[in-house]
Amino acid sequence: MKKVAPPDFPALIVKARMALGLNQTDFGKIVLTTRKTVGRWEAGFTAPPADCLRDIAMRVYAVDPELARALVESDGHTLHGLGIAPPPAPPVSDVLLDAIVYAAAEAADATPRVMRPAVLAAFKRARAAGVSVDAVVRALSADAAPSAKAKK
Repeated sequence: MKKVAPPDFPALIVKARMALGLNQTDFGKIVLTTRKTVGRWEAGFTAPPADCLRDIAMRVYAVDPELARALVESDGHTLHGLGIAPPPAPPVSDVLLDAIVYAAAEAADATPRVMRPAVLAAFKRARAAGVSVDAVVRALSADAAPSAKAKK
């Protein structure tokens, strides 16, 4: 029995193919099918099997993660569920946020009320610069090590 394409799938599969810069023939080759089958997907007559959809989404994820997400969600899947993307980060609790602010306040010998805007500004600046929290920790730890030796 042929798998029927969801209503928004044809447009998404065309966008996916275009995002990869491929014609129907070359797209079919990379996902191990024919140009004719790709044409059927794009016309909405059929949809790729789950393993093929996963392969397409993995390739698209590298160039357009949002398009890959829309593609798999149109078929009732998630990027995480297909093993393409990591699970979303859990929500940060107020207790955890307070612990971070209190740690910064203690290190700066300041009050949490004074430190909260500074911590927020630092995280916003790091995010805008595309710097991960891990990279900031590594950089600041490296900066702290020489100054600690200098004090001895």
